[in-house]
Amino acid sequence: MKKVELKNNKDLKEKEAQRDALKAEIDSDSKAIEAAKVRGVNTQLDQECTKRDKIKTKRDQALGTLRAERETIQGLEDELKESKYANAEATHRKHLIKKMVLERAQKDIRLYRIALDSAVMTFHRKKMELINKYMKFYWKKIYKGNDIDCIEIKTDNDDAATEKTVKVDMSKIQRKSYNYR
Repeated sequence: MKKVELKNNKDLKEKEAQRDALKAEIDSDSKAIEAAKVRGVNTQLDQECTKRDKIKTKRDQALGTLRAERETIQGLEDELKESKYANAEATHRKHLIKKMVLERAQKDIRLYRIALDSAVMTFHRKKMELINKYMKFYWKKIYKGNDIDCIEIKTDNDDAATEKTVKVDMSKIQRKSYNYR
């Protein structure tokens, strides 16, 4: 029995030694796993910290830009409150009305000039017809020769020229000339 006990004791000691060796191996593996986990977590933590820092930098840049834009807007609003811009809208409206009135007046003057020119030409034509009528009447009464039946003054018809001036700029229109033959 002593042999069996010795053998069992010996086996027990070997098993305890194996157990201790396995326990040490498990501890070292556990520590290695923990270290790997810690390294992984540390790496992930470093990556997240880098992301956070980049985001903070972008936010700070955006805030700086926003602050600068607000200062610019405030400066422009202050400038608009100055006296030279205070009545800008009213001044603009006044000048716009003045411009529109001048444009309409120029258009009316062009139309009236054409109407006046037409009226003058009609009056001139009628007067020339009347003068020619009197000249013919008195020519026949006074002149007794057979070589000339009558004399009359002829003028160019400027109705075509009047129609052309409607489309021409006022600065390009020249004075009318009356040609007698």
